[in-house]
Amino acid sequence: MKKDTGSLLKNSFALKNPPKWLERLAIFFPFFHGIVISYQGFVFLKNPRLMEFFLLMACIYIFPLILSRLLKLFFSLKRGVCRIGYLEQEGNFWIILHRLQFLFITFDFFEKVLILIPGFFSIWLRAWGSQIGKSVLWTPRVKVLDRTDLVIGDYCFIGDESYLSSHFITRKAGKLFLYYDQIKIGDRVLIGAHCHLGPGVRIVEHSFIPSYSKAMKTKRSWGV
Repeated sequence: MKKDTGSLLKNSFALKNPPKWLERLAIFFPFFHGIVISYQGFVFLKNPRLMEFFLLMACIYIFPLILSRLLKLFFSLKRGVCRIGYLEQEGNFWIILHRLQFLFITFDFFEKVLILIPGFFSIWLRAWGSQIGKSVLWTPRVKVLDRTDLVIGDYCFIGDESYLSSHFITRKAGKLFLYYDQIKIGDRVLIGAHCHLGPGVRIVEHSFIPSYSKAMKTKRSWGV
């Protein structure tokens, strides 16, 4: 009974858009995140103990991750096209999650460290909410813009300087539109170097994507 009640509450909240004030507040998160990291970094340099080092790592990686998981209990990413901008009445959950990931998008050094440890980058993406299969090989200069909703099968190879973005922003009649959709990659797919994968891409299993390929839906299919 408790499980059913909890599921109903989660589903009812997850259908709601975040309030606009929360979206506006999220704009300041990267700055606040930087202040927290700088403070803990100063504490670690002043007193270089193992505990202070773990706290510094928690400030960098765990803090935004926990916030994203908590917010996902109440809101959910909506796939498809929606209007965004300062004048919109409702907030947009993608914008909030984007700000929580801002440090890792801006300074990709923090994720390159994770790629050095076999299997750790896949664990990191799963923690954000992505579905990553086993034995996925990530090359050092892969760029992932949306960590929360990727679907990647087993035994995939993601080539050097590949670029994965589950969102696309465009302007029409003076208004901003966001298109968001999952990137889905089947089992045993090899993605060559310098490939760009956009929102809504579906790659079937055992495929080979040649280097410098670009894969995304056309604007016409989005209706924008």
